[in-house]
Amino acid sequence: MRWVLSPVLLGESLVMTVVLCMITLHATSVPVKSVAFVSYLTFYLIEMGQLLLYCWFCSDIKDKSEEVSSAVYASDWISADPPMKHNLSIFMMRAASPVKLDAMGFVNVDLDLFTSVMQASYSFFTVLSQMKDSEGEK
Repeated sequence: MRWVLSPVLLGESLVMTVVLCMITLHATSVPVKSVAFVSYLTFYLIEMGQLLLYCWFCSDIKDKSEEVSSAVYASDWISADPPMKHNLSIFMMRAASPVKLDAMGFVNVDLDLFTSVMQASYSFFTVLSQMKDSEGEK
């Protein structure tokens, strides 16, 4: 699963950074009460929601996997027979590390990635907006 999802998640986060930046840049160049602005805003919200879905559910998978070891420990494992106790102890050790989906090993996909993409997108927008304004002054 990792070799299929990892490149997709990396591409998604990189492309979303650029797409959200460009949508914002174009939206600021049209009047607020225009159809174009509403279209840009709608597209922005859809793209942001798409990224949020990836990040939210990857974060949820990580959170739920952290609870597995505790749930096994909270079960009635003490009254189990010795082979079962051994199997459960191995299971708890393996479940102690949470499942994390990453983007080709560069970054974990979670809500922190969503925040980072939004911040990077805004930073790029600010730079491009200043460049656009300085070109207009010349």
